Amino acid sequence: MTSTELVQLAALVANHGPQLIQNDAPLSESCLRRYWTAAKCRLHRWGLALSRCQKAAGSLGNDWNQAQWYASLPTMQEVLTAEILTRVWTAVACGHDRRHLQNEAEPIVFSIFTGHNELRNRVLQLMVHGPAAEDTEMLALNGLRRRCERWTDLLISYLLAEGDVSEFATDPQRCREFAEGIDRQRQAGVAVPAWDLVATSYQAAFSDQQPVDDGSSDLNDQIAGSIIGSFPPDLFDSTGVFQSLWVTRLE
Repeated sequence: MTSTELVQLAALVANHGPQLIQNDAPLSESCLRRYWTAAKCRLHRWGLALSRCQKAAGSLGNDWNQAQWYASLPTMQEVLTAEILTRVWTAVACGHDRRHLQNEAEPIVFSIFTGHNELRNRVLQLMVHGPAAEDTEMLALNGLRRRCERWTDLLISYLLAEGDVSEFATDPQRCREFAEGIDRQRQAGVAVPAWDLVATSYQAAFSDQQPVDDGSSDLNDQIAGSIIGSFPPDLFDSTGVFQSLWVTRLE
């Protein structure tokens, strides 16, 4: 599974997240364990790839540094795009724990969130100080970062009606402003059509993003499976922009 598909899964999680937060049943311990294991392994792989680029900086000449930067570009893209799902799933799992006064899922997902955030900061450092800092590829990477951040905040805003998890947004204030707009849509009775429009726009926003596979597709499969396995199966028995057939493919 590529990071582009993880982006689509993040929208599914945000759409069905409120129902999971409300669900009295505890989140699957085995799914949480599989999520933590696979996500930790993926963080380790990403860290090794970024370390090769960082160690080369300033030591082996500009041509070598640029070659290492471009070699690390798929990893940097995946760190940024996969962060959407990491933040949204962390918000859902923590929201469930807090609503039901539990402390089962939050320590697990928060540790992955923290590790992912650390790698994101390393990517930002390479974007600012890397050898391609003025290159077109860097500008495109920065555009991807901004797009991911804005959509992350919008998706998490759909969860705020079940509890304040805006801390997991990239910009909590923007996330809360999005949530206020969603609340007005609910009061006007147009929440479902509005979500359909959001889902369509979300797909269009990442339609030009080429599928990225930096060697973590196997771990992406495990992460996606562990997240979907945490939801009651009937939550995905619906149609729309993201149809249940796609979930069947994941399973």
